Amino acid sequence: MSRKQNLKPEDASVILDSVADGVFAVNLEKKIIYFNNAAEEITGFAKEEALGEHCYNICLLYTSPSPRDLSTS
Repeated sequence: MSRKQNLKPEDASVILDSVADGVFAVNLEKKIIYFNNAAEEITGFAKEEALGEHCYNICLLYTSPSPRDLSTS
């Protein structure tokens, strides 16, 4: 017999922060609402910098051959 367990958001954060893959989530406006530790390490952006930013800004800045400062966006 199996028990149904509900995953709470804080539990999901603990799990996602422990994986080696970069993970981020966006809302309907495509603004970043979650950015895990690996995403910070991979992109070089701190969680505080990424949260609330449009995902295009972070993705394009990370992959751009000449990165630009977020404060000029």
